[in-house]
Amino acid sequence: MTSKKACLVFVPKLAALAQTVSSWLSEDGAEVCVVEIEPVEADAIRGGDYDQNVAVQACVDDADVCIFLLGDENTDEVLAAAGKVAASKRRVVVVVGEGASLPQIFDDAADAVVNATTPGLREVILGKDIRQLPDGSIAPQRVPARVKCQ
Repeated sequence: MTSKKACLVFVPKLAALAQTVSSWLSEDGAEVCVVEIEPVEADAIRGGDYDQNVAVQACVDDADVCIFLLGDENTDEVLAAAGKVAASKRRVVVVVGEGASLPQIFDDAADAVVNATTPGLREVILGKDIRQLPDGSIAPQRVPARVKCQ
């Protein structure tokens, strides 16, 4: 990941993991932007007021890879907000903390989805694309939903 820019968005409960992930990215030569997202900010973004949170907007717009650390608190609000930016053409990595669920927006947009306790978490953060189920097992090959032309 040398000379790439990474955006790391996380919920307050996963602040310690965010610090670890940020260190891994920096050690690998990435320029890292770190943003903690609170429920109030998430609601504004979900409501279409993406410009309200300048820090999130600048971080995501300037990144080659976006990493979302999701916990069990404020899940609906945070996931809705993150889903707005996950639909971009950037590499999207989702790390799901204990008790958190993965909504469809991330299932569709993520290049990698892993549990926060995955032994190979560093490799996934640094570029390996794998998809896991909440129990840590590898997810079956998925068939993306496609809209049929008429």
